[in-house]
Amino acid sequence: MPEMDESRPTAAAREAAKAWFAREDQVQKLVGAGELAQVVVTHQHAVLHAAGRGPDGLVLNFDNPDVSWTRAELDERWAILVQVALHVEVSDSEDEDETPLFEGRATVGAAVTFPAGMEAEDEAITSYAERTVTLSAFPYLRATIHRLMSDAGLPPITLPFLRSRAGLPASFWDIEPSDEEQ
Repeated sequence: MPEMDESRPTAAAREAAKAWFAREDQVQKLVGAGELAQVVVTHQHAVLHAAGRGPDGLVLNFDNPDVSWTRAELDERWAILVQVALHVEVSDSEDEDETPLFEGRATVGAAVTFPAGMEAEDEAITSYAERTVTLSAFPYLRATIHRLMSDAGLPPITLPFLRSRAGLPASFWDIEPSDEEQ
């Protein structure tokens, strides 16, 4: 049996790469043609479970935003209506079983319009919504969660920035800084 050349991609890997590049091409067309028509905070909710604890040692926990979208046909254009939701917990312990001091949830709705003749597959629209629209909506989510926490009497804890990893290989994020950069 001849040895396999591991440096050459398999047929399945080549097909997967072709599909990825085709979807990314559609995503880039969506980025270029999309017009952000409106962004609005549609839902906000906060629960303060325990008041009076000190600000030292607070732990902020949150996952990636939840993103969903629907398509709407308009007279001369079509649009996607995107919902981006973020749930945040603040506790004074790393113990996940302990009830958090504070829970907050905010949802932002965004409408993005596209030219009538433009077509895109659902996978490309999903990728566009998860990356581009989420990056546009995240400042609204950050400000809303920050205000909810402040209204609850918690010290100001600002959520970190959301950074896009779109289009970069996973190995890029594992690069250690050089001694000069540290």
